[in-house]
Amino acid sequence: MSAEFSFDWTLDEFLTRAASSAPTPGGGSIAAYTAAMGFAMLCMVANLSIGRKKDRESTEETTMYEGEARRVLREADAGAARAKEGVAADIRVFEDYMRAYKLPRKTPEEAATRRQELDAAARAAAQVPLSLARDCAAGLRLAVALAPVGNKGALSDVGVAACLLDSALQSAILSVDINLGEISDPTFTEPIRQEREKLLRESEALRAETLRYMAHLSQ
Repeated sequence: MSAEFSFDWTLDEFLTRAASSAPTPGGGSIAAYTAAMGFAMLCMVANLSIGRKKDRESTEETTMYEGEARRVLREADAGAARAKEGVAADIRVFEDYMRAYKLPRKTPEEAATRRQELDAAARAAAQVPLSLARDCAAGLRLAVALAPVGNKGALSDVGVAACLLDSALQSAILSVDINLGEISDPTFTEPIRQEREKLLRESEALRAETLRYMAHLSQ
């Protein structure tokens, strides 16, 4: 897959491959793709909020809101770039794991080497989605910051961003979990298990906080 995967793929090509019997792109890549779309929505709303004075009551308020919108735009753009890289990164670590899985194990030496390679591959495969989950949490914090200062006409898109980032975070954690199950070293797994709980709680709270700004949209 690594040799074939390209960011030049159309959305249809990506989805067709994801729906096929090919193991990649799988859940981790889909999570990263979803996160990239969430960050894109934050960028869009931030762009729509810069230079807009209609919703502001004063020049001072305009300056403050625009400064926050520019910060969100800068950080969301960086988050989107990392999420895009995460699509390919997840494919790479999966393939590394499968290469380790297929190593010979006929002799004790071969079996020991295979175990070491599998452990290293599982650790890498857990770290990639964990990094994505961290980025998603940061993106959700950006959504909370943007909701009160962004263009009111695009407020629903901040909510869309929050929903996408929350979904991507939860999906990434599933990839973390399945790889942690392959690692027996508690000094590695326990800090990650604790962090994943913290990230899930934070994600739920930030999503809810963002969506509170959407409560009036249908009224």
